[in-house]
Amino acid sequence: MNAPYITLEDLILDAKFISWVKNPDTVDGQFWINWAAKSEENQLILEQAKAIILELAKDDDEPIQDELNDLWSRIEATNDAFDKEKAKQNAVVHQLSFIKSWQKVAAVFVGFGVVVALILFLLNQKVNISTQYAENQKIQLPDGSFVVLNANSSVSFADDWDEQSPREVWLEGEAFFSVTHTANHQKFIVHTNDLDVQVLGTKFNVNARASKTRVVLNSGKVKLFLHQEKNQEVDMKPGELVDFSANNKAFIKKVVKTKVFSAWVNKELVFEDTSLGEIAQLLEDNYGYKVKFVNEELANLTFTGTADTENINLLFTILQKTFNITIQKQGNNLIINN
Repeated sequence: MNAPYITLEDLILDAKFISWVKNPDTVDGQFWINWAAKSEENQLILEQAKAIILELAKDDDEPIQDELNDLWSRIEATNDAFDKEKAKQNAVVHQLSFIKSWQKVAAVFVGFGVVVALILFLLNQKVNISTQYAENQKIQLPDGSFVVLNANSSVSFADDWDEQSPREVWLEGEAFFSVTHTANHQKFIVHTNDLDVQVLGTKFNVNARASKTRVVLNSGKVKLFLHQEKNQEVDMKPGELVDFSANNKAFIKKVVKTKVFSAWVNKELVFEDTSLGEIAQLLEDNYGYKVKFVNEELANLTFTGTADTENINLLFTILQKTFNITIQKQGNNLIINN
């Protein structure tokens, strides 16, 4: 199995997943359980996929052809409308390709009810956008707000937002948000694995990787809500940074120069007394390198300077000359030695 899966469609077309839903005692079960445990979004997708498969299992009748033809027309019309709407956005998005997948769905599932369920999901589906290592992407949200997605990161959000419900985005990795304030003071919420970032209109940076979430507020106001502690919240003012560790459930707040943490949006890396250990973590998160310090004390050296996000080799050269060290590349591995 080559997951991670990121969409409902991926799951409902996977023969091994279907087999596990129908026969929960199969050996593949632990794989799906582990995948769902990685995030609340994974858990939701898994439950939706299971519900569709189990609903179909109740219906063994062959679909009536007239009903099937009518349903097919509705799918085509909905898909066309969806394509026209998405063409207005510059972002490259992943959408459910119902037209191409219809024959595969029909072959796996015989039943009218499941296709109706799939149409309902289409009408309220999520847009999923991911970046590769060393790649940034600017995305316009349905309300006109903007997100700049950093490397090795992903966001998802509903295809269409109404004017009453909160505007919601799910983030894994790092992104800079420029949120438009609405006349009715509509909330804007960024969901990470450990906490929610709630705003009205503002500019801020969120980095949510592994067991740590960092929020840096450039302007406006932000309120943080911890998932597991409903009564615990943190208010932020412009110029503040908040770090949250999922390991000890603790918040750390301090005043910082916000440009240091959002310079990547303009394809620049800014370091101020940044340890080589922290730089190594950035290289792993954003560029896919695995960094090894031959001498662990080197990780404590601090660096102040700038670098181009699109020319990371120049940073290696600067670090080598600054600290009289060697940085050896072996595939995706970096070996740092003195």
